[in-house]
Amino acid sequence: VMCCWVSEREGKNGPVDNSDVCLVDLKKSPRSNHVASGFTVTRQDNMHQAHCNGFAWSSDTGHFTNRFKGNSLFYISMYKNFYQNSYVKNIPGGPMCGCIEQMPIVTHADCTETREGYKFSYDGTDLTTSLDIEFAPCSNGNDLSSYYDTLVDADGATSAEKEKLDTIIVGEGNCKAATDKFLIDKLLVRSATEAPTISPAPSITPAPTSLLGPEEKGYCVRSDGRDQNSGVIKLGSGNFDKDQCISLCIDYVIYTGCEVIHNQGNKGCYVHTDEVARGNGVGNHWCWIK
Repeated sequence: VMCCWVSEREGKNGPVDNSDVCLVDLKKSPRSNHVASGFTVTRQDNMHQAHCNGFAWSSDTGHFTNRFKGNSLFYISMYKNFYQNSYVKNIPGGPMCGCIEQMPIVTHADCTETREGYKFSYDGTDLTTSLDIEFAPCSNGNDLSSYYDTLVDADGATSAEKEKLDTIIVGEGNCKAATDKFLIDKLLVRSATEAPTISPAPSITPAPTSLLGPEEKGYCVRSDGRDQNSGVIKLGSGNFDKDQCISLCIDYVIYTGCEVIHNQGNKGCYVHTDEVARGNGVGNHWCWIK
């Protein structure tokens, strides 16, 4: 099982990026995306970033990891990553959590291991024993793919299952190869001519800011003063030039505001498509309202 998130609910820093998203096969999870077929391919020069975490269990129904796999799912999906880390939002088109064969193709997933333990207490008359379950990063290096190798070695999984896992968690730097194989299986190939790379002009003509209101300090918030995390789309990373970001925002098909963030982990250019009312005055952020 693997879960992946692309946002967090208590600010704008986003989840800890531990994986690149290569491709989403919409046909694998129609009950979550309500799409019968189709796929989305991530541009190799601008791969979507996410945080993925998973776990695996032995095929032996009496094994500790198998008996408590429901507890493991609750821990990584609801307690650790939603309650403690505030991670939200699935990779578009894929489930937030699911069996590995239903999930998008990614480069990495952290691994959580269920460990068996017991507590003993003695009051001078009676000895009592209680179960003590521990959830911790996998001892093999916090990598779900590598952990599955240990299950295969212990006869808790098969090599064929590991080969299927390797088509979903493909490893760092293998997005292009995995995507090309997917396309070839559908009798599709990439164009022999690469799309031209568009470099920023050395000098930028100021954007027509009349389509947006005046610059306001802080990130864009709703009329009630709360942060607007719905309908926010990142158009580019880095300490973006303000005029360049505004140009990208007003060229977007629907926009309600534009936002620039500098000098922190989520720096970049963002377009808002849901309701925003003003900037909230926070440093390193600038907001424009349509």
